[in-house]
Amino acid sequence: EQSTVAPAAPTGTVSSTSRAGRLTAILIADERRIAVIDETTVKVGDTLRDGARVASIQADRVWLSDRNGRMRMLTLSTGVR
Repeated sequence: EQSTVAPAAPTGTVSSTSRAGRLTAILIADERRIAVIDETTVKVGDTLRDGARVASIQADRVWLSDRNGRMRMLTLSTGVR
């Protein structure tokens, strides 16, 4: 099994809008980091339906790298502000 250490904050062009959809859950336990995006469970390195790759999973956000190398950020949101 391959172990991946997520970067603290990826660099590059960042956009908070996402075609990937909605981030609904994050689980971080020991060496395992999992997120739920568009009702699909993903881990670092997985590719989403729109072609974006999961670059990092953090406690409150997920960083995606699109096909052009641009970074996008999905955040957990309760919908209430």
